[in-house]
Amino acid sequence: MKKEKLIEWVKPYNNDDSHPYYRPFVVQSKDKKYDIFLAGINPATPIYRKDIDLNLYTDLLTDYAEFYKMYNKVREGNSKPKMSRTRLGITSFVNEIQNRTNEKVLETNVVPYPTKNKKILKQTDSGVIAHALSLFHAVLLDHSPGTVIIYSKGSLEYFVKVLYENKLIDAKPSTKLKMSDLENSSVPFLEFTYPTGKQCSVFVCRHFMYYGKEGKTYSVFRDKVINHIKNNS
Repeated sequence: MKKEKLIEWVKPYNNDDSHPYYRPFVVQSKDKKYDIFLAGINPATPIYRKDIDLNLYTDLLTDYAEFYKMYNKVREGNSKPKMSRTRLGITSFVNEIQNRTNEKVLETNVVPYPTKNKKILKQTDSGVIAHALSLFHAVLLDHSPGTVIIYSKGSLEYFVKVLYENKLIDAKPSTKLKMSDLENSSVPFLEFTYPTGKQCSVFVCRHFMYYGKEGKTYSVFRDKVINHIKNNS
């Protein structure tokens, strides 16, 4: 991906510095196409131009280790622990997926606009959210992953909205089932086809704030996803 394109994705809404940077993803290489997406609802730590230069921030999004060094410093500056429960769960899950499949995971959010909490997200201007959803759709099409893992009900609802409004699915599947039931299902939550003809399988689980270091209660789900990736690689 050209840096100029990524800078356009990252810029604050309307280039207004009262808004944080968008965070379309964090990856280990800008030149790789990722076939596995892990998507939550939205980033929980807003980072602004006053915190870091746009050019440098954009570079860090394609340097996973360096990004999280910077991210941890920002959290500490906001009197928060370096690593949240959610980040611990994501890191543990992603490491196991990557180690057992030899595939890299792109970490993203269906609404890549950071807010301190879900209450603020719900109060955010609809134009800001619409732009965020369009960015997620652009990233999704840019990589066209064969496997998407969605965690939390809020993420799932926004994800279905993106697929339906962009005509990637013809009808909205119900998102009212218990997350534990969706997580324990023996089949993907849904499958859809990209304009290129490539297929994608979508798996859904609980929020990763409950995962911990080992994710023992997620073991069945984790094995299901890993087996699917191995069988389709």
